[in-house]
Amino acid sequence: MTDKHYHYLQPNPFWLAAFRVTEDEIKLNRAGQLSQIQRRRLWLDRVPTMLSAIAFWLATGIIYSIFRAEAPTAIATQCLGILLIMALIGAIGVIVRAWRIMSTLTTSVATGVAKLDERTDRYGGLFLHLDGRNFELKRHQFNLLRDNMTLAVYYVPYRKRVLSVELIVFHIPEDNI
Repeated sequence: MTDKHYHYLQPNPFWLAAFRVTEDEIKLNRAGQLSQIQRRRLWLDRVPTMLSAIAFWLATGIIYSIFRAEAPTAIATQCLGILLIMALIGAIGVIVRAWRIMSTLTTSVATGVAKLDERTDRYGGLFLHLDGRNFELKRHQFNLLRDNMTLAVYYVPYRKRVLSVELIVFHIPEDNI
C-alpha cells in the first residue's frame, strides 16, 4: 500500500476573496479549527431559523390572547394555549440546538479530484463533487474552479458548508514506489 502525501500550493488571492478567508484562516482550517469570523458567519446563518421560531411563538401568543379575551373557555382557546406551550418549547429547542452545534464545531477536509456540476433541473444549484461528498457553491466560487483540479476543501460537517478551498499537489514518496 502506498501513502499519498500532498503539498499545499500558494493560496490564490481570487480564491481567498471568493471564499472570504485569509491565509491565517486556511491554516486554522487545516488544523481542524475555525476562526472567530468563520464562527460568527455560521452563527449568523442560524439566526433566521431562531428568529422564525421566536416569531411563531409570539404570533401564537398574540392569537391566544385575542381568543382568550373573546371566548375564555372555548376549545379553540384551549388548543391555542397548548400550541403556545409547544411553540415555546420548540423555540427554546431551536436556540439550544444552535448553541450546542456552534460550541462544538470543527472542520473536516475532503481531498481529491474535483468534478463540477451545474444542475439545470427545477432544483438547480452549483455543486462541487469531491471525495464522495457534494458541496453547494455560489456562482462566483463555482466559476473559479475547474474539473479535474486536485483540491482540499475544508468544510463544516453538519451542513457541508465550505469554509475554504486550496489547490494541492499529490505525490507518492519514492520509497513507496
